[in-house]
Amino acid sequence: MKNKRKKCSKCGNDYPITIKYFLVRKDSKDGFYSYCKKCYNSLRSMYYAKNSEKILKTNENYRKNNRKKIKEINRNYRKNNIKEIKKYNKKYAIENKDKLIKNSRKYYRKSEKRRKYLKGYYEKNKDLIRARYKSYRIKNKGKINAYLRNKTKKWYSI
Repeated sequence: MKNKRKKCSKCGNDYPITIKYFLVRKDSKDGFYSYCKKCYNSLRSMYYAKNSEKILKTNENYRKNNRKKIKEINRNYRKNNIKEIKKYNKKYAIENKDKLIKNSRKYYRKSEKRRKYLKGYYEKNKDLIRARYKSYRIKNKGKINAYLRNKTKKWYSI
């Protein structure tokens, strides 16, 4: 079979007609764009540089108007790719241990005011809080145990 080639209409370079060099376009004769990926990327970056404010505003409006749709898409993605996400998170935690420690220290320092407030609230209402926890645990013992079993099974099944 003859190796077909195509000339980019922007830069003039000659490339084989494959997805390595050209983007797919179903409505063209050969099924690919008339310009190569390099030229396409440079055109897109120039367009973004000129219209970045417009693009950012459009994206922001879309996110505002389609919150439910975006949440549903993200929820489905996480549900269908839980194993890959957990692998990625573990790998990220190992590779970025110092960064994560630094961020947690930063958060800890920032939230000192909140901790003081909660500590004071807990000290004032210690007996009430303990009574609430105890009564909840007694009323929902089976529910809590089932939840913990399922959580443990899911974690170790991966």
